[in-house]
Amino acid sequence: MEERSRFDDFWEQIDQYNAPDLAAHFPKIASHIFPALIHHFMSQDEVSISNGIHGPISWAIVNYDWYDSDKVLAFRLDNKSRYSLYFQYWDDDEGLKELDYFLSDEQLKAAPEGLLLLMKETVATGTGRVANKNLLRHGHNF
Repeated sequence: MEERSRFDDFWEQIDQYNAPDLAAHFPKIASHIFPALIHHFMSQDEVSISNGIHGPISWAIVNYDWYDSDKVLAFRLDNKSRYSLYFQYWDDDEGLKELDYFLSDEQLKAAPEGLLLLMKETVATGTGRVANKNLLRHGHNF
């Protein structure tokens, strides 16, 4: 439950905005939530890094397991070497909404090098993997 409490502020901010306002405020929200998301991943025994493809774009994706089935929060790397914080949700008025915030090099410093290396490998091979904390930290032996 401790990890979920790290996201309480994020959930409250998300809930207070309608779809257009959320899109405008998402960069600020995303830049604050990213370090907490990385902390959450690093507190897990294992983390699943999935591969996703949509047209010419492929991703390495690490999802936060959200309790609602109509929302997705993820850390992604695409095949254009862009890391992002991705949020997908259902808006009753507008349908499925997707927000993608590309992270700066400075913001990426919150992520351990091992996780970044494993995400690059996932994009390169098109194969997902499950990694333990040690591998996420150091990225050796993959």
